[in-house]
Amino acid sequence: MVKEVPGLRVKTSKKPGLTRTLNFFEIGRLLFLVDAPGYGFHQPKTFIGSVETYLRQRKNLVRTFLLIDGKVGFTELDYVALDMLEEFRIPYALVLTKVDKVHSSRDRKSVV
Repeated sequence: MVKEVPGLRVKTSKKPGLTRTLNFFEIGRLLFLVDAPGYGFHQPKTFIGSVETYLRQRKNLVRTFLLIDGKVGFTELDYVALDMLEEFRIPYALVLTKVDKVHSSRDRKSVV
C-alpha cells in the first residue's frame, strides 16, 4: 500500500511478511508514513515490543491505519491491536485490504 504513494520509492517483496522493523518514509516536509511489520504467522519476535513502544512514545502521531485482510476478516490479533489503540487513545482508521479477492457475497458480509 505504501508503494502507491506518488513520488515515493519503496522496495517491496513478492513474499508477504518480510518487513521486520519499523520503516519510516518522509513525504514532503510535514508527513511521515511508518510501515510496521505485520502480525500473525510471520510476526517478528520483536513486534509487540517495538510497536507498543512506538505507539506510547510518539506524541505527534496523528493517525494509525490498521489493515485488515478482507479475505480473512478480523482475527484475534486484530482485536488485540484495536484494544491497544483504544487503551493508548490513538486515533485510528480501519482499512480493508484484498476485498477485490473476496468472491461470494456471504464472505463479503462476514468481514463487516
